[in-house]
Amino acid sequence: MFVPFLIALGCARAPRVITPVIGPSWSLRVENHHVLDLDVFVIHDGQRSRVGMVTAAQVRQFHLPMYLLGPGGEISLMATRIGGPGELRTEMIIVGRGAQVDWFIPRAFEHSAVSVR
Repeated sequence: MFVPFLIALGCARAPRVITPVIGPSWSLRVENHHVLDLDVFVIHDGQRSRVGMVTAAQVRQFHLPMYLLGPGGEISLMATRIGGPGELRTEMIIVGRGAQVDWFIPRAFEHSAVSVR
């Protein structure tokens, strides 16, 4: 009577663990020295995609998918102040797979510096 039960246990398999595959990406590091929190956007292919918020006087790293890059990797970055008027945009930059984009936003908010490596 116990034999069918033991045979069934012997045929059971361990649960299969599925790990997500991380596709190609690029990253954006925003250093916010402004006094207000900022919403950060990537402008690509004629559209604006919000990537997240960076708290005042903080640094935040975003790991972003390739579809946020235009066909030639052409994007610009935009930040809007939360609780205040105005927006800040970068010039068009070219970003490739695996690139690290660093965006420094000073307290004054009129100008910024961006680098791609």
